[in-house]
Amino acid sequence: MQDDGNARARPDPGMWRGYAQIALIVIALAVAFYFARAPNFGASPGDPVSELVSGPPVVDVVVSEPTEQFLTV
Repeated sequence: MQDDGNARARPDPGMWRGYAQIALIVIALAVAFYFARAPNFGASPGDPVSELVSGPPVVDVVVSEPTEQFLTV
């Protein structure tokens, strides 16, 4: 069997699958990093959301009272 050097010059026909897998992994990582970023909710002067909020938030407070409770085991 003679080796004329042409076998090494041709790329493997299944080689594109490897490149496609690498590209798919890179795209998946880019999408994951994009969605993993924290949303930017910073209050800027012209932001309509920051203009609606004025002062601390209003909350309901419940004062707890001590009571007796019997537990059985």
